[in-house]
Amino acid sequence: MINRVSGAASSAQLKQAVKRLNDDEVMTILRSLSVNLGRRIDVLQKIATELEAKKNEQLMSACKQQAKPTLVKPIEPISEPSQEMLLDKSQPPPQMIHELMSKRLPGRTISADQM
Repeated sequence: MINRVSGAASSAQLKQAVKRLNDDEVMTILRSLSVNLGRRIDVLQKIATELEAKKNEQLMSACKQQAKPTLVKPIEPISEPSQEMLLDKSQPPPQMIHELMSKRLPGRTISADQM
């Protein structure tokens, strides 16, 4: 087996070491490398999935912000104009005018002609 040494080995050294290995040792090393690569690929796929989910969440949030409904006052139905709406607000209602005309105020008389 190859002992792990700190630092990089040259390709020639690796080739010589592989030539000395029997088939079982080579298969064991390849399986180990395959498992390690598989784990790394799984981790990378998990990271990619998490990043995609985060990106989708941000897009959904941005879409929701843009699609916020604006508060609109409901339109009131148009009805027939009532007598009250037609009156000038500066004048008292007709009932009050009639009451004032029917009452006698001290020192003054109001007639319909003066209105």
